[in-house]
Amino acid sequence: MSHLQVGFGREDITPDVPVHMGGYGYRYSPSQGVHDKLYTSAVALSDGAHTILLLACDVVSFDLEGDRELKGAVSAATGLPPDAIITNTSHTHAGPMVVRSAYQPFEPAYYGALVFKAASAARQALATCSDAALWVGAAPVDIGANRRKMTPKGQAALEENPGGQTLPEVTVWQFKRVSGGDVVLWSIPIHGVVLHDGNLLISAEWMGAAVRDLEANQPGLHAIFLQGCCGDQNPYRDLNSFDQVQTIGMKAAESVRSALRAAREIDALPLVTRIQQVALPLDQTRLPPEPALIPDGPRPPRPSRETQDLPLRGLRLGDALMVGMAGEPFVEYAYHGRAVSPAASTLILGYTDSTLNYLPTERAYQEGGYEPGAWIWYPDGKPWSPAIEGILKQAITAMINELWDVKQ
Repeated sequence: MSHLQVGFGREDITPDVPVHMGGYGYRYSPSQGVHDKLYTSAVALSDGAHTILLLACDVVSFDLEGDRELKGAVSAATGLPPDAIITNTSHTHAGPMVVRSAYQPFEPAYYGALVFKAASAARQALATCSDAALWVGAAPVDIGANRRKMTPKGQAALEENPGGQTLPEVTVWQFKRVSGGDVVLWSIPIHGVVLHDGNLLISAEWMGAAVRDLEANQPGLHAIFLQGCCGDQNPYRDLNSFDQVQTIGMKAAESVRSALRAAREIDALPLVTRIQQVALPLDQTRLPPEPALIPDGPRPPRPSRETQDLPLRGLRLGDALMVGMAGEPFVEYAYHGRAVSPAASTLILGYTDSTLNYLPTERAYQEGGYEPGAWIWYPDGKPWSPAIEGILKQAITAMINELWDVKQ
């Protein structure tokens, strides 16, 4: 085969009973109802010799253990190796808790159902592959702002900062399929937090509202949101209401339509994926004390107190590149990846193949504030050194170069 084939599958992953919710640490009770549905969407990409599966889920994030379990189940159901599966979470703060040992109780029954549904969506995607052409585009969008504002005391607060760095643009990858309807991957790096911590209704947030609007206005279209580098980016959220969720979602959808109208066709092959483990240095001054050794019996290996590995994922589709990080990266990393990429279209994502921690910049560590110290909320979190910015940027550049060096 000398052309790309693309398949699509989707399953409803809305909880049917009250569940503890992820995204905020101070909710006082489980969910009290459902405002709108959550989904897991699968996109199969194949060149005949290799198949890669993108799996997008309307939840806040996965930890390393959960991501491994999910990929293992999908692998068993499809025959694909786990390394051929790429996960991304929308980062809605109005979905179930699917992370262990965190700030709210883990929901094992719900997570088991999610894994089952994800495997079903994956099988659908593989069964519906059709020849496809790749079109890419971008358009401006204004639905949020930088969320780190310096106070008079010189500390960063979680407040809207209109003058802060942001990326007011939507990127789209449209797969025009011979049969089965077009598939559109789209990304805007903005947190899923229009609704504040008092909300107890399940929702896919503004991202889900945008998907519903896109698919309602173009029957047969399959729209899949991929979350980007939104670690320091919030939507406009002053109204804290579902009306505002809908308004922002509709604005995002209109920008996606503008990007699709301006899209152009590019080469869709070669199809390449790569995985790296980036050793990020730890801040020794903030590491918690080591636990005491068990005097008798086998002793599990101690984790490194020098570095922590961060999964970094790369994907190439011809003249389009995607790099995903297993964390909550600041938007500066998106700017870096786009600047060094030779591709016609570049997606730099967070929340990919798990979420370990925030990925701030060196400047953010100097300013302080929430994100540099938020590692305590993550089961896989450790206090990274401010030096991670330079190391991670080098790794992103190396990943892009490695993908681009592959010949068709």
